[in-house]
Amino acid sequence: MKKVIAVVTILLLAGSFIAEEAEAQRRRRYKPGVNRRIGKYKGSRSAMSNNHKYKVLGFSINAFNYFGDLAPVNRAASTDISFTNPGFGILYGQRISPWVTARGSFTYGQLEGDDFESQDVTNYESLTRYTRNLQFRNNIYELTVGLQIDIIPNYRGPYSRAPVAPFVFVGLTGFYHDPQGLAPEFDQAGNPLDEAGQWVKLRPLGTEGQNSEFTDLDPYSNFQLAIPLGLGVKFRLPNNFDAVLELGYRYLLTDYIDDVGGTYVDLGIFDNNLARAMSDRSAELNAVVSGNPRDFETIQAAGIGGVYTYTSPIDGNTYRAVNGYGSFPLEGEPPLVRGNKDNDMYFITSIKIHYIISGGRGSARYR
Repeated sequence: MKKVIAVVTILLLAGSFIAEEAEAQRRRRYKPGVNRRIGKYKGSRSAMSNNHKYKVLGFSINAFNYFGDLAPVNRAASTDISFTNPGFGILYGQRISPWVTARGSFTYGQLEGDDFESQDVTNYESLTRYTRNLQFRNNIYELTVGLQIDIIPNYRGPYSRAPVAPFVFVGLTGFYHDPQGLAPEFDQAGNPLDEAGQWVKLRPLGTEGQNSEFTDLDPYSNFQLAIPLGLGVKFRLPNNFDAVLELGYRYLLTDYIDDVGGTYVDLGIFDNNLARAMSDRSAELNAVVSGNPRDFETIQAAGIGGVYTYTSPIDGNTYRAVNGYGSFPLEGEPPLVRGNKDNDMYFITSIKIHYIISGGRGSARYR
């Protein structure tokens, strides 16, 4: 969180400094009485007239990418490009100063992650995730408000905007999510599951013990907050249109966008077979989605361990797991890690079309 706050501060300071420097250079270049044609003269005011504070409507086509516990490796911005998913968005903006636009947007897209598909079995860190064998998808509905800070200020309204205008963006995002997983064919005891082959909601299952009396974990909320950061560039098109390319980053205030964030729990605490099956998938013979056979020989050769059975001290039943995955730890040993402690994030790459729906009559077009 401290790193995110630092990045936000740096972006704001950098945007303000560059904008002020651009204004200083503009003032130095301007000489009263020289080339004062009304269509080009921008004046020497440091504020923007109310007549020039125009509004913008926008539509975007987006690409969504996920980073979290099911990423290829535990490094920032590690993502599986093959799971890039399309999305769309709408935007409304109000120009409030020569270099700042207040804007709000709604965006929809889907995130995906799959341990089997994303991992490199020649890399030990990736192999441990491959062994875990978890998978999810999640539809994201987000509302974002914030400030877009242009590097090149514009004092005279929409028809004096620069041909190319880079910008940075910061704000606050609220979003709704509900992660799902694809149910396997069989439960832990080898019996067919009624939900086999169906996408099931993971939150109600409490896959890390959130719904159990044996843990003190509360279920995570479907409604979450994120800190959006972004940078982009606007390209002026004829008349009232702009084309925009924007790269956006969402730092989430949750670690459960993928339903993974804590430790394994004893499978004996669950009161239904589906929850057990979705909690620990390390012993499944095949990949979750593709159905391809899993490479247990490589797992064992790496020293991770093989499939074994253990008896739950809670319900007395026997369950299967790969050694170190899903099993109940011995007394005095720490819980087995299911996910890392870092919050998740996702990335949105957007191509937008903006339409300017109002502007002051003081621009050259209206004189």
